Amino acid sequence: MTNDDPVIHIAGRLDGGADVTLTMTAKGLDYLYDLARDSGVPIRDVIGRSLVLFRAAMNAEKEGKTIGAAANEDDLDVVFCNLTPKSVATATAGG
Repeated sequence: MTNDDPVIHIAGRLDGGADVTLTMTAKGLDYLYDLARDSGVPIRDVIGRSLVLFRAAMNAEKEGKTIGAAANEDDLDVVFCNLTPKSVATATAGG
């Protein structure tokens, strides 16, 4: 970790997970709370779903694709769905 790394502590847990302490700006924290409130999911789910979307974006870039929005789902190679409460963020093949 470097001095500008937002991860300041990681502690492993018996269940295989980890407790991670992050540092961020007040604006970033407000944004995180807003996303949790507006989506109706806990902050840990906002972060988890963000990681899924970020990984998909990185994979698309490696494949020479871009991430964006389209008015017509048929224009997309990958569709992100199930981002509502009590669901899992998934990427599905589109048309």
